[in-house]
Amino acid sequence: MKAMSLLSRFLGRYDDWKKLRERHGLRWATNDNFIPLFSLPPFPKLLEDAKSMINALVGRFLHEVEFMALSGLRPRRP
Repeated sequence: MKAMSLLSRFLGRYDDWKKLRERHGLRWATNDNFIPLFSLPPFPKLLEDAKSMINALVGRFLHEVEFMALSGLRPRRP
């Protein structure tokens, strides 16, 4: 959101961005949506968990897990 906001200001289209945010109900996220690096399990544990999930999944969900692993996306913890 921050990047889009700054880009819209740079391009002179901030009013359009503001209308788009209001139309789709986009809201700024709080920092608790991000997992601090020091709270993550060690990398070998993450790799082991990912491998076990990939071995257990079939079909459609396999690609989502692979994408999350390759792109660096992480699940939000409650």
